[in-house]
Amino acid sequence: MDIKGTVTVKILSAKLTQGSSDPIAFVNFGKKSKRSKTQDEDTKNPVWNETLEFEKTENDESVLMFWVLDEGFKDLPLGYAGLSVYPVIFSNLNEKYHLPLFNGNNIVGELIFHVCFKRK
Repeated sequence: MDIKGTVTVKILSAKLTQGSSDPIAFVNFGKKSKRSKTQDEDTKNPVWNETLEFEKTENDESVLMFWVLDEGFKDLPLGYAGLSVYPVIFSNLNEKYHLPLFNGNNIVGELIFHVCFKRK
């Protein structure tokens, strides 16, 4: 699909069911990756409120992948989630999402974020 523009992700927070950690949020879009700042406090409920932007070209993947990692334990994965960008592109809205975080087949928390798309 030949759609170009900017995908803006505002990572708000997470609620983790596992033990507390020094979490960071890592977002992957195609071959591009960005990460949040580390929450230096030992917490199960990190708050980031960080905005990350990705340029979408016609050859990019269509899925945003989110990882919550524990930086205190050499980026140990705490949970992951994924979201197709196509509903975001075609809805033209700035939606707030609450996605379950998985670790294997287990739900280990929730990631809360906004996503929007601006065409070029």
